[in-house]
Amino acid sequence: MIRCIQLLCLLSWIIFANTYVQLDLAGFNNLKERYQVIDLESILEKKFQTSISNGQWRKLYFDEDQKLVYKVWNKKYEYAVNFINALKEGFFDGIALVESVIFDKQGYCRGYVCPKGQMSKPLVLTESLPIAGGCVRFLSWKQQDKKYKKFYKQLIENTKATHYAFVDYTPFNLIFLNGEYYLIDLESVLPLSKARKNLLRSPYVPQDYKKFIVELSS
Repeated sequence: MIRCIQLLCLLSWIIFANTYVQLDLAGFNNLKERYQVIDLESILEKKFQTSISNGQWRKLYFDEDQKLVYKVWNKKYEYAVNFINALKEGFFDGIALVESVIFDKQGYCRGYVCPKGQMSKPLVLTESLPIAGGCVRFLSWKQQDKKYKKFYKQLIENTKATHYAFVDYTPFNLIFLNGEYYLIDLESVLPLSKARKNLLRSPYVPQDYKKFIVELSS
C-alpha cells in the first residue's frame, strides 16, 4: 500500500514537472518579441555588489552600476508559472517594468530583471497591529497623489482585463521611478479564482483593492 502511494506521488510529480516545462516554453517566441530573454548561467557568472536571499526559493542580485535588480528563483518555484502567464496576458503592462525574463537551459523560467527604484515612503502610514513589528499600510485614497491614483486605476484595468490579481499589494512592493509608480515582487500574482482567499487574509493590502477583487470574483 505504501509502495503504491509512493508510485502515485512520483507519477503526479512527473506530470506536474512536464506541465511546468510546457507552460514555461509555451509562448516563448511571443515573450522574445516583447522582452529580452537571458540565460541563467550568464547571470550567475556576474559579480554583483550585493545580494539578498529570500529563503531557499528566491534570491535578489543588485547591479548598482546599471541600477538593475535580478530576481532569481528555484527551478520548482511554484509561483513562476503564474508570473509567466500573467506576463503573457499583459497584466504588468503599465504597472511594472520588466527589463528581461530569465530562463535556464532546461526551459524553466528562473526569474526576471527590473530597474531599481525608490521605495514609496510618502504613500504609507505606519500602524500598530497585534503582529511583530506592527504594520505598514497605504494612506487613504484621499491622501494619495495623482501619480498613485493613475497607477492604481491602471492596476484595476489590468486586473479586469486579464483576471489576474496582485496578492501581495503592499507599500513594500511599490517603487517610484522617473515620476511613476511600479510594482515589484512580480511573482506575487494569482489567477482571480485563487487570489481572493490570499488577499482577504492579508493585513497589508488596501481595503479598496480587496473589495474590488471580491466583487470581480463573485
